[in-house]
Amino acid sequence: MSAIFISRSVSAVDGGGRLTERNRKFVGSIGFSGGVSFFEVPVDGHYKKFINSILGRPYGFCRSLANRLKSMLQEGGVECVFIEHSLLAGYARYVKRWNPSVRVFIFYQNVEFNYYLDKSRVDSIFNVVMLLLAWRNERIARIFGDHHVVLTKRDDMELRRLYGIDRTKVIPISLPDLPGSVYSGGEGASGYHLYVGSNFFANIDGLCWYIENVLPCMQTKLIVVGKGMEFLSSKYPNAQGLEVLGYVEDLSEVYRSADFFVNPVFVGSGMKTKTVEAFQHGKTVLGCKEAFVGFDIDFSGGETAFLCETAEQYSFSESVVLSDISRYKFNTSAKKYFSTYLSDEVVAADFANYFSEVSSNASA
Repeated sequence: MSAIFISRSVSAVDGGGRLTERNRKFVGSIGFSGGVSFFEVPVDGHYKKFINSILGRPYGFCRSLANRLKSMLQEGGVECVFIEHSLLAGYARYVKRWNPSVRVFIFYQNVEFNYYLDKSRVDSIFNVVMLLLAWRNERIARIFGDHHVVLTKRDDMELRRLYGIDRTKVIPISLPDLPGSVYSGGEGASGYHLYVGSNFFANIDGLCWYIENVLPCMQTKLIVVGKGMEFLSSKYPNAQGLEVLGYVEDLSEVYRSADFFVNPVFVGSGMKTKTVEAFQHGKTVLGCKEAFVGFDIDFSGGETAFLCETAEQYSFSESVVLSDISRYKFNTSAKKYFSTYLSDEVVAADFANYFSEVSSNASA
């Protein structure tokens, strides 16, 4: 028996691309005797997004891809189809039309309707088109999807609220584990804290708030790393304590030397890759509530991370970190949390167990 994996053609540099590659790797490791066929849907331009939305088609709909998919499904031997993004969920309708016995798994990087609702409030009016596209595809997911994989319990509840979707499994974002030995926990303060994120509406919304309202209260300077973030230098030419590096290929040294990591984010769906990555590097995270959605953390002891919603809370948390820098610069509690719950090895085992369980139930 074989499987088909349908995903968008995206870069693995950003969080969404990295998650796509992770899911592709997980599915490929299941061990289908006939292998896994990978279908990449091309990136849509604005015009094609509009047309697909009007016609009720999935994102990136392509007749040649649909014909290849139809041929494979009608030949037989396909056990499962994995659809890697809910904007592609419209393909589930075609899968069930051409082979009703195939089980369809749908991965949700976000609840896309909520994602584009937030985006439309701060970005282009064109996001109204994407709202319609998301709504239609996620409703199709309810009808034709057999199993649904989400990143957080919040997304699980939102799918139930919006569409009545159940049969969900929470599989969080994960990254490869890194050996803690490459970091020195005994180093003194470097005098800077770190933000890593690309030029993306939710990142910019939170980071600009932080630069304007929090940074003037902080003792250490802020270094911003991320593709397309260079514009912040011209936006805030007189900001004290701000250094923008833009894209950096190897992040290991900038993470290692940072005293702590900040993630001021107020909107979004899914789970925040940058928080996972900070824990991967053993960094103490100071962040808003949204930064920790999907993480089961007790903030009362200030061991793993600090929940901060105001400038005063960020400033106070920074003073705690700097007063015990050998403990917080390389945070063993944060590293342990990552290794226990968010490493690829741990999450891959959870996904494999889940797939085995639903497969057993289907054959019973």
